[in-house]
Amino acid sequence: MTFKTHKLPQEYKTAKAVKILLSIIGVIWALLLVAVTVLITVEIHNFIQPFCVVILPFLLLGGIWAIVLCDMKKAFVEITDDKIIAVDYYFGLKHEKVFFIKDIASVEITSGYTMRVRGYRFSGKGFSNLKYIVFRGKKNKYLFKLTCTEETKSYIEKHFEIANT
Repeated sequence: MTFKTHKLPQEYKTAKAVKILLSIIGVIWALLLVAVTVLITVEIHNFIQPFCVVILPFLLLGGIWAIVLCDMKKAFVEITDDKIIAVDYYFGLKHEKVFFIKDIASVEITSGYTMRVRGYRFSGKGFSNLKYIVFRGKKNKYLFKLTCTEETKSYIEKHFEIANT
């Protein structure tokens, strides 16, 4: 069975109207930045400097944010009879790990805020109740994680003993 690593439960998904509103606000914000850059450009007769100071930082942050969200959307865990394949992406680079059921020593449900959850994760003001199912190996070594949705939790409970933390 295949699970998306960062699949959000329905309660955390953004409504279409909110997405449209945020897009409109983003376009207005971008137009405002362009207007400020044009005004500064007219004042100092140089386009490179205002672009680097005003617009470039926002473009870089937006690009990094988009890459991280795209990586989170592509990550998955595939559980077969006795083999588990965990595929994560970090800045577009694929990282595939292969485990066996016998390698898993413990499974716990924990908050996304804790440092016990590694890698990309949803956390912040809007995700305070979001939980992750974390799989650990011998010597409490981190193996991989899944977002704790009802479907994922019910499947994992059938195959593993879960310890709440």
